Amino acid sequence: MKQALNLKPTPVWLAIFYSATSLAQIASDGSLPGKNKFDKVEINAKSPTDNEMRQRSLVAKRIYGREDIDRFGNINMADVLSNLPGVVIINGAPALSGLDPKYTKILINGDPAPAGWTAEQIDAALVERIEVMRSQTANKSSQAIGGTINIVFKSVPRKAEQTLRVGASYQNERPGPTGTFTTSGKAGDLSYSLPFSFNELLQTYRVNSLRSSLDSNNNFSTGYEEMYWRYNYISPSFSPKFEYTINDDEKLTSQSFFQNITRFLRHRFDRSVLSGVPASESDMDRDTEYKLFRTNLKWTKNLSEANRIEATAAFNRIVEADNLQTSRYAVPDFRRETKVSDTTQTYNIAFTHVANSQHVIATGFDILNKRKETSSLSLYLTQGLNPLASERPFFATSDTKSVYVQDEWEVDNQLALNLGIRAETITLTSEVPFAFAAQLDPFNASSASNQFSIWSPSLFVSYKPDASKKNTLRAGFSRAYKSPDVSDMDLIPIINRNAPDTSKTNNELLSDWTGNPALKPELAVNFDLSYEMYFNQTSSLSVGGFYRDITDITAEVTTLRKVYWATAPRWVSQARNFSHGTSYGMEIEWRAGAADLLPAAYTPANPLNFRLNLNFYGSQIDALPGPNNRLPSQYPWTATLGVDCKPTSNLTLGASAFVSPEFRRQVSDREVFEQSNLDWVNAFAQYKLDTKSTLRLGVNNMFPSTNRYSSFTTAAQSIQNRSGRTGITLTYDTKL
Repeated sequence: MKQALNLKPTPVWLAIFYSATSLAQIASDGSLPGKNKFDKVEINAKSPTDNEMRQRSLVAKRIYGREDIDRFGNINMADVLSNLPGVVIINGAPALSGLDPKYTKILINGDPAPAGWTAEQIDAALVERIEVMRSQTANKSSQAIGGTINIVFKSVPRKAEQTLRVGASYQNERPGPTGTFTTSGKAGDLSYSLPFSFNELLQTYRVNSLRSSLDSNNNFSTGYEEMYWRYNYISPSFSPKFEYTINDDEKLTSQSFFQNITRFLRHRFDRSVLSGVPASESDMDRDTEYKLFRTNLKWTKNLSEANRIEATAAFNRIVEADNLQTSRYAVPDFRRETKVSDTTQTYNIAFTHVANSQHVIATGFDILNKRKETSSLSLYLTQGLNPLASERPFFATSDTKSVYVQDEWEVDNQLALNLGIRAETITLTSEVPFAFAAQLDPFNASSASNQFSIWSPSLFVSYKPDASKKNTLRAGFSRAYKSPDVSDMDLIPIINRNAPDTSKTNNELLSDWTGNPALKPELAVNFDLSYEMYFNQTSSLSVGGFYRDITDITAEVTTLRKVYWATAPRWVSQARNFSHGTSYGMEIEWRAGAADLLPAAYTPANPLNFRLNLNFYGSQIDALPGPNNRLPSQYPWTATLGVDCKPTSNLTLGASAFVSPEFRRQVSDREVFEQSNLDWVNAFAQYKLDTKSTLRLGVNNMFPSTNRYSSFTTAAQSIQNRSGRTGITLTYDTKL
């Protein structure tokens, strides 16, 4: 365990804070101010376009505005993100740089997303733009090895207006309604925006599985299962935003989010025994109620033409109740009730100074406090009761304290530098109630703590070979990390509900689980290089490469061992720091309009635009045998091709196709994972009814295919075939 960083106000830290005249931070939107004073709080100039914000950013950044968000008529952000270049959705979570979603940091308006957050929770109608960055400057947490996705909500309109979006999505069984009503206005110096949303999502698909495993006599038992998967999601939400202008140089901003989510998940199995007595999954019914309250208050003040101070306080509260019941052959065999309370508080202060028209000077500190409390009661209705499998209380905390300094230096009209360093101290703790501690291993403590410190230097260079053009070369060096999760601090093992008899050895694919409070953070040294070229008004080409050198890679390692909660040896999965590894890749994004490709045939009234994205990824984990010892969830390559056209002044048509190859991954020295190729085609049609109203039809996965996922070990194997379905969305937008 590493020694904690001392963040007390020692002379060294005071020197860092008050030497701000030689250190600087990138502006909040990632751009250079270009002058030696701050804008007034009220800005009347026209907002920059997505391309203009991208060009102004010193760090390589992709920005997607309302055109990209609305293109396919997607209702929630999960579907929107799945259509963006370089973003892959894995089990509902977005991932960057070809890495697992755990390496991607998600921000909402620049603040960390709440615990348990999923992209489907955010109504796409509320979002103004999406910022995608492979590397992070020092003014934000460096816990982003894969990159950062910042989802920025719409700002408060400058005049009173009311907007309405209604629609429905259909995949199977019946349509799911959706609607968003927003009223905005101004009362004196107070501006407000009050969006009300309702979304319902209904999805179904089928999974066919062939499972084989060795029994106690070393004979293979084989069974075939067909699972029907049904997911229903209902979510009303309210996300008010207020801006209060105190004077031309000072304002208060508040963004809140209230959401009540109800989820229903159902699994139904048809089983066939081919040989022996194979392990099989149980039918499952699960309903979850998730309540989220999130709010923040931000104060911004221009102290002078060259000095600004910002202070933010945020509070996030989640209460979740989960009920799960399983049945085998119509006979209930397991029931679990879980309650989760998750509270997060965030505080940060930043001071920025502009010096000599060349430096943006800033320093700041952040405090992030998380508290998670879980109580779970499980009943094995057909098995003898194991106390550890019955009741699982859990309490954990995560406290992060950060300080940073950063210098953004505009050397001349061609060269700009960003130098920064960030220090973060993370403290994780967990404890078990005294009444329950006696059931644990007597050699283990009833509480645990883990503390470590991360220093994250960064250097980014932006260079324009020709100052009169927009073409830009960007290079970056930074350090990032992935902290252990608070769930890894859990001291109580989880006995697999499909193998609850602890007098018998379970199957490797039905392993138990235990936490690991001694985990160290994964540390990465990042190198990034990109070149952006712009052609006329509608065309651009971006080519970027990256390299990640990662130490203390964490993975779930499954081993057969003797455990205190069972009389027979058990297969147990536990997160461990087990290897060093590297990841690298190249990402190409090309956007072109017919005006640039075929100027002679171009008709201004009927534009035609093309989009192409190619990504190539590779990685090695040193502790695993090659050649397929890649990091989890990493595709060898992906490709996306899109086209939009406007046959009439009111009608816009478009489509996008995605493809990735089949690949194999060495999970451990005993397990291999295989995934078939993935492909889908999405299309949309938008018709402008009048100057205020638009009708949009979106079709996702027009030609559904079956995807195969396979896992092979020395003692078991599983082959799954998941069927896809076509989804249809119809939305109507209008300004009232």
